[in-house]
Amino acid sequence: MENQSEHIYTIRQVIDLTGASEFTLRAWENRYNAFKPFRTPSGRRRYSSEDVLKARMLLKLTEKGHRIGNIANLEIESLQQLSEERSLKSSPQTDPVFEEITRLMLWADQFAWDHIRDFMHDKRNKIPARSYIFNFLLPLLAEVNHQISTSHFTVAQEHILSAFIKEDLMLIKSKKTSKSSSAARMVFATPEGDVHEIGLLMASVLAYISGITTLYLGPNLPARELCEACERFGATHLLLVATVEKSAGAKQDLYELVNFLDRSLSPQTRLWLAGRCAMGLEVSLKREHQLLNNFNILESLINEELK
Repeated sequence: MENQSEHIYTIRQVIDLTGASEFTLRAWENRYNAFKPFRTPSGRRRYSSEDVLKARMLLKLTEKGHRIGNIANLEIESLQQLSEERSLKSSPQTDPVFEEITRLMLWADQFAWDHIRDFMHDKRNKIPARSYIFNFLLPLLAEVNHQISTSHFTVAQEHILSAFIKEDLMLIKSKKTSKSSSAARMVFATPEGDVHEIGLLMASVLAYISGITTLYLGPNLPARELCEACERFGATHLLLVATVEKSAGAKQDLYELVNFLDRSLSPQTRLWLAGRCAMGLEVSLKREHQLLNNFNILESLINEELK
């Protein structure tokens, strides 16, 4: 495995990677000796990968009530044990093992993609598919979005990690062999001009592993072709995930598209809408429809279809 100590970071990079403020990092270093960064000839601090990991763990533990004076000088192994002890007392779905994701982010920063692929492969094979999605992939996606919003991730890093996530989801679906246990037949797509598909793919996998017959059409579907596919498939449900406004590249306004679908789809097809653009959308349709704010709502609706 690559020696992570060879990688160095400026304090600005540590701030972006951890979410800790510069004031906090300096206080932990100067007052509590939590880190011992080396200095360049010009006197600038440089931090190691282990410093970055420790800073993230300290921040998370102090947010959960630990006093910094009691934990600042602990080794990473001890901090990890404390984190695991706290996790046992909280919900596993709302308190993921953040140090694992921290490791992945450090590897992504170093372009150590083999480490990430191997870790995700092992993780996927050790826990049930639903737990892998809710307790690992969703927190990982949240962290990826944070890295993008802070401009720490390059486009290449985002695309590579997204490809790994999509690959994992397809592997989960390919390994399930049980037959459908529901009469529901769900179609999954994004509107024409919207190429963001990870959330859509994740939703289709959740439905599939729950026993629903699915047709994954993927991103960027023209409206007429979408309606034709739903008709030929005999769709009882269409999940449309919209994340791109017309001004940003979508072929048409979502309100117009939804009304077109309402006029064109078979009366038996229920319409489920999700994604950033669908939130707060107010429409009056002749068919049953739902706005989905998160994956927990999606799972609840899927479970209703299995009854």
